[in-house]
Amino acid sequence: MAMWRPPQRIRHTPQPGRWPTAEQAQSARLFSPTQIGPLALQACRETLRNDLIPAFRAATEREAFQQAWLRETDDFKEGVRASDERRPARFTGR
Repeated sequence: MAMWRPPQRIRHTPQPGRWPTAEQAQSARLFSPTQIGPLALQACRETLRNDLIPAFRAATEREAFQQAWLRETDDFKEGVRASDERRPARFTGR
């Protein structure tokens, strides 16, 4: 399938922008540093120290195991073949 192309070349000249003054930048939220309160910081640290890292490790180990055995299945081989041949895959569940 080819990518869509407009019938004519699009002609657009961007207008030059302008930089904000120092006062505008200082008063804008976009340029303001985000403040993290002590309670939020404490909660983040507690999450990282307690259950997040072991849960993440367990999930990634399980994912690696699942991917390893799935790569050996007929369905995986069929999916790769079908993708290479640009046709719908015919999965068998094996």
